Amino acid sequence: MSPTLEEVQRSADAQRELALTLFRAAPPGEWITLVSEFVEGGSANIASSEVIRADSSTDSVRGGFAVFEAWSAVRAAMVDGERGTWLSATVTIEAAGRFHYDFNYDVRPYGGSLTGLLTPPDDPDDVMPTDDDWREDLRRYPRSAEFLPPWLAALAGVGDAPVVAPDEALDSPVITAALAAPVTWPDQLSALESSPEWSDLFAAVSASTAAQLDANRDIASALASESRRAEWGGWLDSLLQAVFSDVFASRIESGDVAGLERVWRPLEAAGLAKAPAGLENVDRSAPVAGVGGRVPDVVTRLVDDVSDALGDLIGGQLTQRFGVTPEA
Repeated sequence: MSPTLEEVQRSADAQRELALTLFRAAPPGEWITLVSEFVEGGSANIASSEVIRADSSTDSVRGGFAVFEAWSAVRAAMVDGERGTWLSATVTIEAAGRFHYDFNYDVRPYGGSLTGLLTPPDDPDDVMPTDDDWREDLRRYPRSAEFLPPWLAALAGVGDAPVVAPDEALDSPVITAALAAPVTWPDQLSALESSPEWSDLFAAVSASTAAQLDANRDIASALASESRRAEWGGWLDSLLQAVFSDVFASRIESGDVAGLERVWRPLEAAGLAKAPAGLENVDRSAPVAGVGGRVPDVVTRLVDDVSDALGDLIGGQLTQRFGVTPEA
């Protein structure tokens, strides 16, 4: 069901009010971008806000309770009768006043994680919101079954198929066989096999798959259970996203443009990408993440090409390991 005009207006008003609250709370001095992240599940909510200055330095934004209240108001204003509401969100505000939001409705977020909202902390005891928080959140903002991501459906106890216990999943026959299965290059990426950069990424994806199954025991539990095979497509998509976030952050995003270009060039040589205009003028020593929150369009094009190929590589490996294609 499409939202009514009144609902759209209420959501837009709440988003503007949050942006204004954050803008007013920004620390003194000139800044380029203000970024605020928020996770809410049940009674647990976590916010992190900072400004990025022209020299790439950052300062925290301390808006106190007003920021939490404004974020919660945005979430409540966007409730849909079938889809519920989002789980985590990011707002990016420019010094000139423009802003935009990114909303996550399906991937489990982890507030307080030092490696990003979608990466679980090393210590399971540090997970926030907890499983119980998400169960409470689902009662508060119910969803139709078709809009329940597999991890949330499992927490809610939807369906009666038995699952392997999370603490036993990694040693299960299914996971053991999947991790031991030989994997080859997807046909569409076979030309990259001779590239040292992509060979390294191929190995990194394999290593990260095992690490992310260990870190995300809810995913491992479902994939270890043959009785849940009908749900594997969704669980594998969650695993794909976790592996992508890990490999991209450690191998691509943390480096400079020169390193990104070395990964991108084999795509061009294989006919999988075309050089964007202005590539010859890009500062190779600049960080991939940009300066002051600004990423040149040319670099964004390279990132998009590499991201598409990396996603295909991960999806191909997971399909070979589990015999099921990841499905969003």
